[in-house]
Amino acid sequence: TGFTIRLKAPDTTGTYTFAVRMVRDGVEWFGPTFSKTITVVDGYRKMINVGGNSLTDEKGYHWLADQPYTSGSWGYTGSSTVLSTTSSITVADKYNRYGSSQYKTLRKGTMFGYRFDNVPNGTYKVTLFFADHESTSSSQNLINVDIEGYEAIKALDVYKNRCGRFKAMIAEDIFV
Repeated sequence: TGFTIRLKAPDTTGTYTFAVRMVRDGVEWFGPTFSKTITVVDGYRKMINVGGNSLTDEKGYHWLADQPYTSGSWGYTGSSTVLSTTSSITVADKYNRYGSSQYKTLRKGTMFGYRFDNVPNGTYKVTLFFADHESTSSSQNLINVDIEGYEAIKALDVYKNRCGRFKAMIAEDIFV
């Protein structure tokens, strides 16, 4: 028998200590105290306005302009095209941490990707943002995403999952 405890590290840099101890009948502490100290550092972070220019969204987040890959830097690779829209993008409450501006452009193709050089070793949380500008029904645009050889997303249908086009969707907590 045992317990599984899952924690989310804070977003703010600093040193944090987490402690757990058992309590009997809500009254008396017993057994050893388990504690874990972690240090959260400024990580490698790139927020890219895929297919578009740099911008600051409605929530104040700065998005970098998309760019082709160059050695020692980052950017897209392979063959793709850029689409943009002037239509408004609907962002549901659960995706409302960021604004909607970055959904106005997208990169589309059958074999393209992004490469990031000089990324320190470690575990990273990847968050991907999607909006379907073209579909008029489900199954028209299915998205597959591989990250570091791992199939992170298979056959994602943004139109179906968000009930239409011009609606935002976020794939969060992809750890690599």
